[in-house]
Amino acid sequence: MKKYLKIFISIIVFAIIIYLLIYNYIFFNTIQILGRRIKNEQQYIVLNEKTKYVHLSIDDTIAIFEDLTENKDNYSSIFENKTLKFLRELNLKYGAVFSLYVFYEFQGMKLPNMTDKFKEEFERNSNWLKFGFHAYNQEKDWKTIQQDEMKNDYSSVINELKRIVGENSITQIVRLDRFNITLENAKAISNIEYGITGLLGADSADRENYYLNDEQSKMVHENEYYEDEDTNIYFFDTDLRIENMNDNMEEQLNSMSEDNDLIIFTHEWKLNNDIKDKINKICEWAVENGYVFSFPIER
Repeated sequence: MKKYLKIFISIIVFAIIIYLLIYNYIFFNTIQILGRRIKNEQQYIVLNEKTKYVHLSIDDTIAIFEDLTENKDNYSSIFENKTLKFLRELNLKYGAVFSLYVFYEFQGMKLPNMTDKFKEEFERNSNWLKFGFHAYNQEKDWKTIQQDEMKNDYSSVINELKRIVGENSITQIVRLDRFNITLENAKAISNIEYGITGLLGADSADRENYYLNDEQSKMVHENEYYEDEDTNIYFFDTDLRIENMNDNMEEQLNSMSEDNDLIIFTHEWKLNNDIKDKINKICEWAVENGYVFSFPIER
């Protein structure tokens, strides 16, 4: 009897030890997460033009809407979608905010076919999750189409976004597909409802940078920011494309940490586990190095 009692007591003690280890891990991990979030929020409160910030964005977005539509009878929340769940976790953990730039049609998916069931929930999260125009599709060349067609393409996306995610979720600072547009077409989509107020520039000095000439493009890359007085459009330099970052991410980020801001992006169809891991590391690095997460419009 004593033998069985000892075994029973040993099992109880072992279970208690395991419980305490798990509890301590969860507790201290939670405290660490809250500490990072509080640190970010405190920095955000004193936000001014000298505060460094990170803007994170995702191009070629449409698949999240396809998944929500296919599962509209099964999902009770947008965060049952894997991508949106991941972004929400980063928001809760670090205070990260995101802009998602949207196709009207892409690989057989079309915005008019997407559900608006979750519109209210999107709007409730619009303080950290925004959506904007990216392109009508992959085929169009905005250097050859007329202004009326350009305005129609832009408005078609915006009208669908108003229906799907709500007006409060729309951002007017966007990244256009292939950094490609003429001056005339840029003017056309800046002078309409929810028209562009800013463009996120090319991530390489060697790439075409919308309609800007070489001198203007150089100013964007060197100064991080440029205002075109002819159109009143603001240009922001894009610093990093996540899929091009190497394994020594911290060194890359540290080399840019003297800048007042970091504009960083990836693509929806590239969001595999490796890219998600890199985004998580970027968020952790940002908070630990005195950055806040912000939308360019807030600057």
